[in-house]
Amino acid sequence: MAQAIVRAVAVNAVKGQQRAQRLFTELLTTTERENKALNDEWLDVAMTYKLEWEKELDRRKQLGITDLPDPLPHPDHIVIDMNAGTAYVRGPSTKEEKQLWDLVQGRKQMFEEELRDLYAMRKDPDVPQDIILQEIERTKKVLAIIETANRRWG
Repeated sequence: MAQAIVRAVAVNAVKGQQRAQRLFTELLTTTERENKALNDEWLDVAMTYKLEWEKELDRRKQLGITDLPDPLPHPDHIVIDMNAGTAYVRGPSTKEEKQLWDLVQGRKQMFEEELRDLYAMRKDPDVPQDIILQEIERTKKVLAIIETANRRWG
């Protein structure tokens, strides 16, 4: 319903109704101001979180503390783009996402090793090359799927 009202105001503003133009301009200005404030707050929170956890992880490393879990999200997974004024998380943020992340990373290494082995097998004249080529293609497809899953976090 709210969208219909805003559309009606926008249409009337385009038609030249001054009151609708003024109202639409106020709505737009207010929305942009609030979005900017929200973005600035998120950027500040993300930067503070990243810096504080980096300090804490350095402290743990210096003291040899290894029995505590890493934070979620990990500060290495928080990307701050100062040029754009944005911050985003490129990695898992919850325990469930972390389990999936670890599984995907482990499988990626396994398939990368398999691909290296398959390329090495291409040099063996006793191995049917058509089967090796099929397995290489299959493994490349699996790695592409894993790469797509990795992009999910960033």
